[in-house]
Amino acid sequence: MNKILKLKQVAGKPTNIEINERSLEEYRQEFAKKGLVITKKEEYPREDFYLVKKLKQFDALVDPPKGIKKVIQSMVRQPITEFDSKGKAIVKDALYYNGHYYGKDKRDNDIGAEFHEGSYKKPKLVFNLVDPDRFNTHLLKNRTQGFVIVKRYCSEHVPTP
Repeated sequence: MNKILKLKQVAGKPTNIEINERSLEEYRQEFAKKGLVITKKEEYPREDFYLVKKLKQFDALVDPPKGIKKVIQSMVRQPITEFDSKGKAIVKDALYYNGHYYGKDKRDNDIGAEFHEGSYKKPKLVFNLVDPDRFNTHLLKNRTQGFVIVKRYCSEHVPTP
């Protein structure tokens, strides 16, 4: 399967269920700030890419008149501290939860998909120049004038208040 086709697996809007695509959107925006465009699925966090892909497959296959069931398996309430313009700390509650969608397709087969709601990953791209003779890692690299530009991916797990 070619790279463009793999990226199209997470393109488009769902019609039957809600999908949390905020992590993927945050990665697109962070790449755009650095003047880059995501060209392959490996540039997204693997867990989030496959979760959205499976949810979009479920959305395409499910037959809404036969019913869609959303089962919440776990729920977490977490206090979040934010600061206002005067520097005063304000504590808010954030709620995130996990579960499964269940339904039937046109042939009456049972189908399902896992979901996560209420949080997302916020990426930070860091670029370093490294001497290629001392370079021994699995990070993405581009050769430039005898040096390697390394893109390091860090992500911060952010609950949505």
